[in-house]
Amino acid sequence: MKEPASGVEVKNRRKNLRQFKACFVGKEALDWLCTHAIEGKTLTRLQGQVIAREMLEIGLLEQAFEGTTDFKDDNVYYRFAVEPPLGTPI
Repeated sequence: MKEPASGVEVKNRRKNLRQFKACFVGKEALDWLCTHAIEGKTLTRLQGQVIAREMLEIGLLEQAFEGTTDFKDDNVYYRFAVEPPLGTPI
């Protein structure tokens, strides 16, 4: 998911005159998760959303501006955590 060549598109983005650095769109990340999370299997959007919420809760992802643990299948910006929490497999 984080690989530049095959993962979600991470770039600086603007929303309501604010700039958010190194972000990706939740809806696009969910598209990626549904098709790539488990090799040889396509997940439903609900299954992908459950995985994304878990990633938020354990600190692998963070919402770019609200800091909630609810992952939304929408044009909400997220980013990869700078440092994953200790003991978190990546």
